[in-house]
Amino acid sequence: EYFLWGRFGYSRQYPGSSTRSRCGPTRRGQGGKKHWSTRTSAQTTEVTSVFNLSDRPLTLIEISLLEKGLSFAPTSFPNPLDLEVDLHKFGRDLRLKEFFKAPGTLGNIPQHNRFKPKSSFDPPNHHASIRAFLRKTQDDFSSLISLQKKLNTNISTAQRSAIKSLAQDKTIAIRPADKGGTVVVMNYKDYRDEIMCQLQDPGTYRALPGDPTVLIRNKIESVLLRGLTMSCITQDLYNFLLPIHPRTPILYTLPKIHKNATHPPSRPIVSACGGLLEPLSKWLDFLVKESVMGLDTCLKDTPQLITDLRGIVLLETEVVFMTSDVKSLYTVIPTDL
Repeated sequence: EYFLWGRFGYSRQYPGSSTRSRCGPTRRGQGGKKHWSTRTSAQTTEVTSVFNLSDRPLTLIEISLLEKGLSFAPTSFPNPLDLEVDLHKFGRDLRLKEFFKAPGTLGNIPQHNRFKPKSSFDPPNHHASIRAFLRKTQDDFSSLISLQKKLNTNISTAQRSAIKSLAQDKTIAIRPADKGGTVVVMNYKDYRDEIMCQLQDPGTYRALPGDPTVLIRNKIESVLLRGLTMSCITQDLYNFLLPIHPRTPILYTLPKIHKNATHPPSRPIVSACGGLLEPLSKWLDFLVKESVMGLDTCLKDTPQLITDLRGIVLLETEVVFMTSDVKSLYTVIPTDL
């Protein structure tokens, strides 16, 4: 395990973790064999595919399983402890809504008050209808657990075995494609080599001697303490911006098979959910969002672009529309401004 500093910030990298290459061709198994599937419903027609770039031949059962997509959730039998925890959380939500139902209690709270640590407050349950509803729900859960062997499942026994087989195969990596919803199966070695190739770019990344989380947290804490002392921020905001147990961000990549089906480059992504800088990012986004959206050069979304283009009157007889793309956008953004 080692740590890297780059234009994304810092991230943790394991010697055996990570996707595919713009740094040169690698061995390609079945030569990018595609398996297409079309699903039609009353409203939409969805086309999904499985793109196998690994050395492992996929069985028809494994292909049918992967065609369901990586967001597909197989039926799982209820766990009594999980049901109890979920019921308690559900009951707390009901009690909170009942407790704060008074006019003006919630609706007039300023937007910036959401930037505070999550509360564990659980109001007393004085409402008889809530207690009766939760008891009925508890009885239904108990019946569900007793009948769990009779529950219908949304996958076959063979597909459930295929899930275990694919999950236990350490020689492959299964990732969603960068675009198009395709499921890509690749050799894990290729996946890892691609990431290592990108991380060895000295113009973007440099290796760190250790995890810098504590050092960076101390710097943030020093600035926030000064702001709290000067009454620039509240105690709640201070607690929100300084997480106690931050998670070290993880780097992974998504293959761009729409650009090259046999040797796809990959898009690096840093998963910073729960990271040290996530609360600061949310707060800064809140502070600058209104000003940025008010700029004439700011486009909110694609529909706004289409609307603006329809309102343009072209006076010239010969007009050429051009688009531009920035290669590796986030890694070339200056960070020393």
